[in-house]
Amino acid sequence: MGDHECAGTLPFKQVWSLGYYHDPKLRSAITALKFNGTSALKDDLRKFVSDRLPVLPEGAVMIPMPLAEKRLKERGFNQAELIAALIGNFRTDCLIRSVHRDPQSSMAHDLVERGMNIRHCFKTVGDVPKNIILIDDVITTGATAAEAARVLLSAGAETVSVLTLAIGA
Repeated sequence: MGDHECAGTLPFKQVWSLGYYHDPKLRSAITALKFNGTSALKDDLRKFVSDRLPVLPEGAVMIPMPLAEKRLKERGFNQAELIAALIGNFRTDCLIRSVHRDPQSSMAHDLVERGMNIRHCFKTVGDVPKNIILIDDVITTGATAAEAARVLLSAGAETVSVLTLAIGA
């Protein structure tokens, strides 16, 4: 997939997506991971990630996209944390999702609509790293990552990039 520099309306520096959500095998693996927490897929996903992982900026801190407490209780896990664990060390103590809203996947693929849905859902806690890589399963319009990046940048981060298993939905 490669990396893409982002300029213009989205506040993150770049995005690395390791595959396409339209790929039936990857879509099935992401769905199983996201909604079932299927640990049997971890070895397959570990290989998928290790085969495609770009060289990440030295010193960047990985932060899995947080879930609202209600969604975390429903699922019992955060799929972005499972993905981050396949890559290396990560932090979950500086960005929280403080508001529960309808899932972005239930909305049209419209950046403005999704942006309004996710607006003011994230808060920072304590010190924020200077260089951050947000980890998530899928990026579609970029609205969720953009809101998280906006909050992190306003709290002192210098750069925020995004790494996902897939792009598109």
